Amino acid sequence: MPRFSLFALMLFVLWASLTGGLAFAQSLVVTPNCGVPGDTIWVKSGGWPKMFPVLGYGSGLDCAWGGQDTVLAYGPGLTSFVRVYLVPDWAEIGDRPFSLTQCVCLNGDCSECQYTTAQLRYVPFRVVSNIGNPWVVIQETYNGRPGLLITYNSELMFDTTPCSRIRLIQVLRLRGLRNGSYIPLRYDEPDPNDPSGYRFWDGPDRQATVAGEYAVDALGDIPGFIPGGTTREHDPYLNGDFDLADQDTIGLRAWGAMGPAPLDARHAFFRDHPRQSKYGDTLTTIRMEFEVNAFCSDGVNQGEYLGQVLWVWERVKGETATITWTENGRRAKPTAAFLAAVARFNEVRNFNQPQIILPTTGGVPSCPSR
Repeated sequence: MPRFSLFALMLFVLWASLTGGLAFAQSLVVTPNCGVPGDTIWVKSGGWPKMFPVLGYGSGLDCAWGGQDTVLAYGPGLTSFVRVYLVPDWAEIGDRPFSLTQCVCLNGDCSECQYTTAQLRYVPFRVVSNIGNPWVVIQETYNGRPGLLITYNSELMFDTTPCSRIRLIQVLRLRGLRNGSYIPLRYDEPDPNDPSGYRFWDGPDRQATVAGEYAVDALGDIPGFIPGGTTREHDPYLNGDFDLADQDTIGLRAWGAMGPAPLDARHAFFRDHPRQSKYGDTLTTIRMEFEVNAFCSDGVNQGEYLGQVLWVWERVKGETATITWTENGRRAKPTAAFLAAVARFNEVRNFNQPQIILPTTGGVPSCPSR
């Protein structure tokens, strides 16, 4: 526990008198507000007063969680922080609230600090046995092509947080089976059936967004398709607002929301029925591996990923395509390959993807009632 220091307390009283006893809008948000062991949660806080260094050190933000006392962050002039927690395996089911206050660090690593203010922020957190799965994955057929209807339904999970727009981002790994081994295929390689074209119509523009073997599944420019215009998508979202591919499929690629909204407005979903028949003389199978992640683009938990679906489309030459997927999706975080592909896309297309923001208000309880 932090060591009591009358000297530090006197310094704080002096600081308060010099600043005129200013009031601050401290906040603490935990996203989500409940979870199971192994879940990742975000703890964010801001609006704390700027403390002057004491004995050459700075201020700390001291957080107690479930009976533990931990200094979350420290440093000169510290007023805010963002931290990722993993709900530990030993966490027992029940209420495990977070509380946060500010302290003056008494040594370099702030292992000893003195609470200097009576201002305390508190937010509930509950460890539960099951927080629900928001994904609904349904296989369907369109014009003879198998595909998936993938829906992120926030009504199906209990830890809903204030995300006003849920976007879906999909990355793709394109491979072909040649002489018994899978090899990466390029989007801009010549069409085996028509050497004047590409494997994908937007081949060169799409290939420019590849990171490793993965690319965001967003349309690139198809030369001449729109006279004086472009088919290029500017954002990585399947269910965006402005891109041609999004606008052409209104009702099929809708963004969703959490919190008070009409039921149908809470469903982020899209349909995908891939097709590839450009085998040439050497390929015997074409395989597309997809990773879909739900992303919060607007709201208190802006910039955070909310869950994942992995699925595979594969077709042997001359046969009907098959589809497999992770059963009902999962609440996992994006893979490193996914994040690298999104970062590359944003760089090439000059898209400023929303980042995690510090809260301006306290946490909103969202766990199921007992």
